[in-house]
Amino acid sequence: MKGIFIFISAILLILLEAELLASQSTISASVTVVCPGIISIKTAPAYIKYLNLSLNYSLEEAANCIIPNATGILNIINKANSSVVFSKHVGFYNVSSISTQRLSISTNSLPNTTYYASLNLSELGYAIKGASSEFELLSPANVVVKISAYPSTINPGTPISISIELNNTGSLASSSIGINGLISGPQKIYFNYLASPLAPHQEENISFSFSNITAPGSYTIYAVASYNSLLKSSNQILNSSSYAFSSFLVSHPTPSPTSPSPSPKPVPVPKPIRSIPQVGIISAPLLASAIAGTSLLSQLSIVDTSNATEIINLSVPSLYSSMLKLSASSFFIKPNESVAIQLGFFSNSTTQSGIYNIPINITASIANKSSTVTEYVQFEVLRSRNSSILNQLILANNTNVADGILKIYNPTNATMVNVRASTLIPKSAVSNISQINAYGLINNITEENGYYVINWLVPYLPKGSSTYAYYSIYKPESETLLSSIQNIMEVPSYVKPSSTLRLININVPTFYANTTGHIVAEELYTGTSIQSVAVQLLGPPGISIVPSLIIENASPNQVLVQIFNVSMLSSGTTMLNLYISMQGFNETYSIPALVLAPTTTTTIPQTMQPKPSSLSQSLESALIFTILIILIFSIIVANRKRGPRYSEERASSLKEIREMIKRE
Repeated sequence: MKGIFIFISAILLILLEAELLASQSTISASVTVVCPGIISIKTAPAYIKYLNLSLNYSLEEAANCIIPNATGILNIINKANSSVVFSKHVGFYNVSSISTQRLSISTNSLPNTTYYASLNLSELGYAIKGASSEFELLSPANVVVKISAYPSTINPGTPISISIELNNTGSLASSSIGINGLISGPQKIYFNYLASPLAPHQEENISFSFSNITAPGSYTIYAVASYNSLLKSSNQILNSSSYAFSSFLVSHPTPSPTSPSPSPKPVPVPKPIRSIPQVGIISAPLLASAIAGTSLLSQLSIVDTSNATEIINLSVPSLYSSMLKLSASSFFIKPNESVAIQLGFFSNSTTQSGIYNIPINITASIANKSSTVTEYVQFEVLRSRNSSILNQLILANNTNVADGILKIYNPTNATMVNVRASTLIPKSAVSNISQINAYGLINNITEENGYYVINWLVPYLPKGSSTYAYYSIYKPESETLLSSIQNIMEVPSYVKPSSTLRLININVPTFYANTTGHIVAEELYTGTSIQSVAVQLLGPPGISIVPSLIIENASPNQVLVQIFNVSMLSSGTTMLNLYISMQGFNETYSIPALVLAPTTTTTIPQTMQPKPSSLSQSLESALIFTILIILIFSIIVANRKRGPRYSEERASSLKEIREMIKRE
């Protein structure tokens, strides 16, 4: 019995040691555990082109565990030809439930077709089942406006018919179309119309007739159509507008040949707009320029600040009456009422070029009281051979705002490319560059040699055509300095001698949102003399480029290197434009830049193999000691069992003897 017990105890001891060794082996082994995940992509069925494509993609754990690291690629694929139009590396880290990320990219460069977004991930080298979602890219409504006037020449008071044609050439229906019209000339007439929504490729014709045009002169009709495209499936709304214009003439008598012909005189310092007693000036022109033989329209706006009705009389000295005509010379104005007077600047082909300082006398009268103030307008007459840029500058809101209009046109018989113009604003005219806002053409604003410079770019200008640029200056410091604003246009090129200056390298890194990267451009100049080379990098709003414009002198056989510091705010695909120009040469390069979401470096610590602790060693020793005690106890019990044994008969006899002794 003792031997069997000892044998069993030994077996138990061996098994216990084996179990301890097995547990140590399990703890020290390196085991890779993959947490299963589910990928999903959510897209709308369709998106409007020119708006951002936005989609959500997510990774969800599926077994109540943590996905430490899952990386892969998100692709947007053209379904028609299976080409990848966008690709992005994505990563998910420490996903304990579900993690969702968002992609937003521009659709401007994508054709209208069907796409699908595809996402494939792998976790610790093991592939997770991918996901995809299909969507369509549609063109928004595009309402083309055409306007015409018949007949093109009328007598004062004769009816004129105006026809407006609307045609939706887009893929989506438009909303109701609001038309704001203006007949601009010696008289100003506004008209409005609300057209019905237009389905794709649907047309509508609208007609108006006016018979109250009595002032002779040249008129221009403008019609602006405002509408939007709505795509309910993606909750996208794109506001759009288009415009058209036409012209007609109201005949007038030929000017008398005895009229005096003014000549340009030295330009005095323009007088600031002062408050007329009881009358305020809302806006007034400060500068205006036109080519000899053409006309220009502007306006003067005043308001009655008194508590009584006033009579306003406007006049221009007879010497300048043929150059500046007013749409009204006398009218009543009520308290707090404002009136806009059209100003027409005219010059004939024989007018001498130069700057004419034209006075406008404004007299306000109440009963027998009156006051007069004179405002001066600088009218610059240019000759066609040196006048490719015209400008206006109007002071508004009591000189709180100065609005400038530039007309850039091509007087040549050839198409011009990469036309550049600059508006130089004296730094002393404004307190901060943020007070200048420019729009209408590609532009950027820089600070150079005591000026704030608005750099304008017209990529393409056909022969005989023109385009417009606009700028505003808020709270100018000095009207005198505003009058010295300069507008310069570079001589565009028609031939691109690539053998003289050529781009040899553009280094574009992969950008990350909210970080700064460096774009490096290199050009080789092989001319025979030193030339000034301008290199400019421009991007869409929200991107910081420092410096934006670099001008440097190039020597023969020199490699020019420019470094632009570019900061991107949001992820996606961004298109930048690099412009290189010198005398007789212009070139434009489109640079696509990929901007990724900010990356976070996640360090997954290596699992340390645990060593047996002192507590484990103590438990092991206690178990061995216990087993030894059991063995000793078993031996003692066994020895006791070796004592004398009695049979049942002998025990019964002894019991009877004891009972007999007790009875006696």
